[in-house]
Amino acid sequence: MTHLPPPPKQNTCQFMTQLNTRIAVISLLLAAAILVGIFFKQRVEPTVLRTHTTFLLAQLNHSYCDSFASGHVPVESEKAFLDLIPQWSIDWNSCQFRNGIIFDSWSTAMKIHVDAASIYLRSAGPDRCFNTPDDIEVRFPNHNRTPLPAHSDR
Repeated sequence: MTHLPPPPKQNTCQFMTQLNTRIAVISLLLAAAILVGIFFKQRVEPTVLRTHTTFLLAQLNHSYCDSFASGHVPVESEKAFLDLIPQWSIDWNSCQFRNGIIFDSWSTAMKIHVDAASIYLRSAGPDRCFNTPDDIEVRFPNHNRTPLPAHSDR
């Protein structure tokens, strides 16, 4: 069996230089990860949440229109509309349906209005205040099977 010679000894100065270099590289990587996280939180997350809410409104629109094919008659109240939702297959993403209330991606209860002609659903959007430019809304007919596209007042 061949024995390898022991590694050369480093002096303290070389060791400290290498250690400081490694610490600096790790610090830079951590700083970069933090900046990516901040970028995601400020730029990407709002787009994802808006997309989730818009997609939810489109699903509710299509599910309601499909309910006519199942023999449902037009609803006459907000409660009657909400009572249909548990029967539908909805991908809620970051939105929720709890205790008969629809919550948007920002955990704000959505407004619903039903009349003989239309159903209106409105999310307050990222500012969580209604009737501002970032609201997301959809209006669809309460009398036929043709879904209307979702609309954003952006």
